[in-house]
Amino acid sequence: MTHPLSNLSSDRSPPLLIDRVAPPEFVPGLARTCVDSCELTLRTRTEGATIYYAWNSTSASNLSAVYAKQIRVTASSTVAAVAYKPGLAPSEVLSSCV
Repeated sequence: MTHPLSNLSSDRSPPLLIDRVAPPEFVPGLARTCVDSCELTLRTRTEGATIYYAWNSTSASNLSAVYAKQIRVTASSTVAAVAYKPGLAPSEVLSSCV
């Protein structure tokens, strides 16, 4: 007797779903230009996640600065941010010109 699952190939198996941290959000919104200066708030919809950010960089990682409070932006810059939480895959890295 043949096992009923013996004819399944690996390309027919269901996709593996990975829980991931929600990406960081830039407040007051993406691609907003600061005239003299502004306060930039970062947030994620994943409770308990830690946000890391980097200036004028194409990437941010868990080795970047930890976001703890609003960031004062005084000149046009690019900010990249990513969020991490133990037990979940990290969020995608997002960048914004402010």
